[in-house]
Amino acid sequence: MKGKRMIAGWMIFVLTGALLFSSNISSAEASEAILDKKQSASDLKTPVVIQISSDQQETEENLIKEPVFKTHADTEESPYGIYTNDYFYNRLSGNEQLLYNRLYVICDDLLRGEDDAEVLTLDDEETNEAAQYTLTKPAQYSGMTAEEAKELAWIFQNNNPQFYYLGLVQVITETEDGGLIQIGVLSEFANGAERKAATEEMFSAVDSMRQKVMSQKTDAAKIKAAHDMICLNTVYDNEDPDKDMNQNAYSVFVDKKSVCAGYSEAFAMLLNSVGIDAICITRAGDELNPKDDPSHEYNAVRSNGIWRLYDVTWDDLDNENEYTETIIENPEDPEADPQVIRTYKTGFNYDYYGITPEKAESYGENSKIHHTPDSFYNKYLPDMSVKTESGDKTDAAPLFRLYNPNSGEHFYTLSEAESTMLAGIGWAEEGVLANTKKTSEIPVYRLGNPTNGGHHYTVSRAERWMLIGAGWNDEGIGWYSSVEGTPVYRLYNPNDDGAGSHTYTTNEAEKDFLTEAGWIYEGIGWYGI
Repeated sequence: MKGKRMIAGWMIFVLTGALLFSSNISSAEASEAILDKKQSASDLKTPVVIQISSDQQETEENLIKEPVFKTHADTEESPYGIYTNDYFYNRLSGNEQLLYNRLYVICDDLLRGEDDAEVLTLDDEETNEAAQYTLTKPAQYSGMTAEEAKELAWIFQNNNPQFYYLGLVQVITETEDGGLIQIGVLSEFANGAERKAATEEMFSAVDSMRQKVMSQKTDAAKIKAAHDMICLNTVYDNEDPDKDMNQNAYSVFVDKKSVCAGYSEAFAMLLNSVGIDAICITRAGDELNPKDDPSHEYNAVRSNGIWRLYDVTWDDLDNENEYTETIIENPEDPEADPQVIRTYKTGFNYDYYGITPEKAESYGENSKIHHTPDSFYNKYLPDMSVKTESGDKTDAAPLFRLYNPNSGEHFYTLSEAESTMLAGIGWAEEGVLANTKKTSEIPVYRLGNPTNGGHHYTVSRAERWMLIGAGWNDEGIGWYSSVEGTPVYRLYNPNDDGAGSHTYTTNEAEKDFLTEAGWIYEGIGWYGI
């Protein structure tokens, strides 16, 4: 009893480290100071654009005039295609796609090869001295202005972060039928042998983090793992936010010190590599050479068919020494040393994690400005605004559910003809599972197993491509999911590796019955109306 009374009589205080050590500022102040530093800095650097005459351009023999494939990320020619996606490419016009492909081929050759960068020597008009620029080979464009080519090259560079060696120069040569464009190569990576060594070092670090992301079971867990690892392993470069080397993913994976461009491009690399679409968006005041306007780079990520805003830079608080202390004193023995329990905090938060632009605006005018995309991005960007469903039944299509008593498979289809055909050969009709959207931004993919005849349905792009890679047949988009509405529960039978291993239901009683019988509940597969 005496022991119990003593424990009960102890007093517990929770203090920050700053209260115990007057030399430290408070954790809240430190966090606010770090965020203020990031918000006041225009840490995204944009290219210096140099326009030259055709007689200064002597690389016609190196010009790539025709692309060697139609979609860059799907090519099997390069192992680095997994670090990007075709989101922007699929939204480009034919002429824009040609330029995009040419830039990709040129940059991928530099990444995989050991050629030195091109060298262009020009006279500096201000100093009257010769200036040398290290560049990619020129890519030809047509059917667009030099300004449009410049903007597209900038989008290309930000959304192909595997080309970490690209610098902050664009050289444009206008011709009668269009022009040529070259992107700068950072001097640190201009030498082919040195770039090869840097590539090996960087992608070794990338693969280490990628394996940890891949080990997560759901898309949501993968996104969180990538976000948290970048925050924990990267320090915002307060010392020199203007240097060119911190404007790429290399600065995150190797130097572990970066600014917004490096944070966002590293985040995109990790997610794209595991099949989750992630794009980079810039704010440079509608000019690639901003003056007083704040400039910034952040991400949009598609999860379960919905695009949301992520800003890993502003989520990373960099408070490596932030902690709380729990001090436990024993009032029955004032002379005794108190027990001190120190708990270190993560140094990051989730204020800008999977939010809408409306939410970013609610944080204040500064946040709104930094997360307003450059106008030339707008025509390509997904809708990340708050979505609501009207429940309009005229936009509904019934999803039929059938059961095969021989294989144990439940089958789902929008086609009444397919449903009738299957019923005619012995399948049991189970009615309409739910009404689905006729169209939305969230496709539900249908895949067929050629071994056992079973089918699988998923909104996950990553799961779709994983199954295709494992030999499943891609049967396209089966139907579309609502953003919210009637949940369709997904369950898995761990004791059945055949056609009936998965089932989907809107009936909570059926979900609970199957769970009690040993099925694993895997969450909401999609939403009906």
